[in-house]
Amino acid sequence: MEVIPVRRRNRAVLPLFLILAFTLSVTALYLGDQVVPEATSSRDATQLPRIIVAANDSGAAARASADYICDGVDDQQEIQAALDALPATGGEVALTEGKFLCAKTIAIPPKTALVGRGSWDTTIELNDSIIHLKHENTSLWNISISGYQYDWKHRWDAPVFITASNVSIRDVTGTADDTIHAVFFVANLDTTSGGKVIENIEFSGCRAHDPGTFGFMLSASQTATNKLIRNVTFVDCEAINCGRYSRFDPWVVGFNFAEQNDIENLQAIRCRTEGNWESGFHVESAPKKTNVVMIDCISNENAQKEKVGAAQAVFGAGYLVNGDMRLVNCTSEGNYVGFYCSGGGFEVIDCIDRSSLFGYALSNLADPEGTRLTSCSAIGESYPIFFGTGDMVGVTFDGITVSSNNIFSEEAGITVTRDVQNASEILVQNSHILGYRYGISNTATNAVRVTNVSVSGAATDFINCDLLDWPGPVSVASMLFCKVLPRSDHVFWVVFREKLIMETLSWCEFWSERTLSID
Repeated sequence: MEVIPVRRRNRAVLPLFLILAFTLSVTALYLGDQVVPEATSSRDATQLPRIIVAANDSGAAARASADYICDGVDDQQEIQAALDALPATGGEVALTEGKFLCAKTIAIPPKTALVGRGSWDTTIELNDSIIHLKHENTSLWNISISGYQYDWKHRWDAPVFITASNVSIRDVTGTADDTIHAVFFVANLDTTSGGKVIENIEFSGCRAHDPGTFGFMLSASQTATNKLIRNVTFVDCEAINCGRYSRFDPWVVGFNFAEQNDIENLQAIRCRTEGNWESGFHVESAPKKTNVVMIDCISNENAQKEKVGAAQAVFGAGYLVNGDMRLVNCTSEGNYVGFYCSGGGFEVIDCIDRSSLFGYALSNLADPEGTRLTSCSAIGESYPIFFGTGDMVGVTFDGITVSSNNIFSEEAGITVTRDVQNASEILVQNSHILGYRYGISNTATNAVRVTNVSVSGAATDFINCDLLDWPGPVSVASMLFCKVLPRSDHVFWVVFREKLIMETLSWCEFWSERTLSID
């Protein structure tokens, strides 16, 4: 193939990253004294060369202005030739409107951007091939990408595969079949002594739609000497129906921020997940999470494996929350679990779940930094707030609203199971519970601390709770006596202020005494 001389056009190249004023100003409202990563760009805004590549089906005007013209077969050859023709100082390869059919990997050189005319106009179809951003200071903008029919060589890659720092992905819509690990994948693969950090990765306006695999994946190889990925920003990104119609494996989620990698300084702003096979936003519990912030995100109708009856969801969550994370004004609706919380050390602020089976499911919140949910709501769940198992340290629920959404529920607004240790480390304050048979039902050994909590419409407001704002000492008359009977339902005789009440509950299987307060 004859290389057509490059026509250099003057064009101011935008700085590499959008982790800039908007992101910093918005997150500063919530981060307090935490350090927000400062965005830097090694590409300057000087005039750099630009090469145009036209698709085989581009219009006559686009083909006439192109430096390279593809023939619809192995179009990666013309694209790679154009990329390689740029000087070492960098530049831009611009793809015209049309479809580019590629059968081998495209590697973007350092300081270079591969840019389309928009995801509706410029499409790259990758057959057993990827776009590999393995050099620093590279960009991929304004393109639709699809990947299919991968063999074992690329099974653990992605159509958009990032293994270097200082990378910008903007306005890219992607999909893939179920033969590859993810649509967008940031991986730390470095095995050199000391190991490098993968950092400064920007996703803006990117979408994973209907793939048979994970939407966005961050991870590290098992042999990587440094598993840290840091300074990652997702703005206005979405993962829709990942794994819903076919799947790479049973664990497909929309966003996976921490699989085998540690993550530091990650921000997800106005991102959305819907209809994914397992969960919407996911982090594994083992990796270290540091300063992970999510603001104004939406996660709806995930846990499709549960909804279609294929299998029970293990997580099935709108959000998995673990470690040093902060969620602000995030919403969940129609998931198996709205917010699946473990480990502790996180904050959930001004968030809401609607109509999931479990609103906030919490276990083993033992992080010494404590755990706090503030001004959150749970509406219409069977189990709005559910403490399942494990140790508790410094857990505070403040300003919580729990509502059955005008449908009376036989369950409790807040449930603390007998498998919870140190339930006295749980404080519920300044909150309201409406429409459940029990306000707070605690079958753990220690009493949950409660202050300024109102309960409406319950048969029993509090079971095994230490009411810190109770006007006087609790008398013997306020104790609940229960006796095991040889049948599934057990009769409780509750004496309170000379009033005899008979309650039928099914969860008691042992002799116990429980503090009970009834308004």
